[in-house]
Amino acid sequence: MMNLLIIRRESDPIEATLALWWDLAFPPGLTPPADVLVTELRGVAASPGAVQAALAEPGDVVLYFGHGTETALGLWPTLIDTLTMSNAHGQVMIAIACRSADTLGPRAVAAGNFSEYLGFSDGSCDVVVGG
Repeated sequence: MMNLLIIRRESDPIEATLALWWDLAFPPGLTPPADVLVTELRGVAASPGAVQAALAEPGDVVLYFGHGTETALGLWPTLIDTLTMSNAHGQVMIAIACRSADTLGPRAVAAGNFSEYLGFSDGSCDVVVGG
């Protein structure tokens, strides 16, 4: 069984556009395979508390679509940062968010919170792999 967590805040037009990327990859109404459990936190349901609780659950992959900075995912409010990422426990993180691979990704992998981190750094895509 694979557990997939989708986070898409959609707090402004940019995040709403990024959120559509998941719909392109997995169109609405399509049923996931029986061995894939999808949990989606979308819009206001993607609150800091809900994200932290979902990260604490057993999971394999986290897909995040939204704003990012060097040290955080999500703005107004922050959803995951260097302080709150401790709820994660070895998932693979794919962050479709600006700059999060600069600092957050390496720290998350070094701390063991995420086993791998795929994110963007100054307009280019970077992968951080744990050892």
